[in-house]
Amino acid sequence: MITILKFFTNDGKQTNVLKNEIISRTLLKIAVVSKYHMEKHPDKVPQPGEIWRCDIIKETSGGKNKGCFIVEPLEKVDEKEIIHLIPGLFYSKVINGRLIVIPKKPELNWILPLTHKHLYTEEAKAYCAIVQLDVTHEELLELEAKSQEKIKRLSNDLSQQAIAETQYLVAQSINGITSNVVEKLEAR
Repeated sequence: MITILKFFTNDGKQTNVLKNEIISRTLLKIAVVSKYHMEKHPDKVPQPGEIWRCDIIKETSGGKNKGCFIVEPLEKVDEKEIIHLIPGLFYSKVINGRLIVIPKKPELNWILPLTHKHLYTEEAKAYCAIVQLDVTHEELLELEAKSQEKIKRLSNDLSQQAIAETQYLVAQSINGITSNVVEKLEAR
C-alpha cells in the first residue's frame, strides 16, 4: 500500500524501535524503513524532516496499536507538492482496525491533517490512519457506487423519518384543534 510519510530522528521514547534512527509517526503508529531497503539502497534512506512516498510492506502486531509498519521509501516528495485532504475529497473504510482513507484523485501527494486523523480514527474506533495512494480506477468506481448507494439509503431513511414526524405533528395538531373545538362547544 503506497502512502506519504514524514520522517524524523527517533527520540528514543519508543523502546520497541530504538535501533531505528529514522522513524515516522504519520500513520499514528510508528513506521520504520526496512533493513533490506537500508542495506540495498543506502542512498535512498529518508533523512529527518523529509517527506517520502513509501510502500507499506509489513505491519508487526497487526490490528493493534503496538508494533510498527515496515516501509520501503519510493521517492522523496517536496513539501510544496503535499495536498491536505478535506471532507468530500476522499472515501474511507475501516479494515482490521485501520482507517484507510482513499483520495478521489489518488495520483496526487495527499496527507490527512493531524487533527482530522485523530477525529476520524476516534470516530471509526481505528488505531491508525493510512492515506492509500495506489488505488485502481475500478476500485474508485466501486467506492463511488457504494458511496452513492449509502447516500440514497440515508436519504430514504431521512425521508421516512420526516414523513413519520410530519404525520405525528399533524395528528397532534388535529388532536389539539379537536380538543379546542370540544372545549368551546362545551362552554356554550
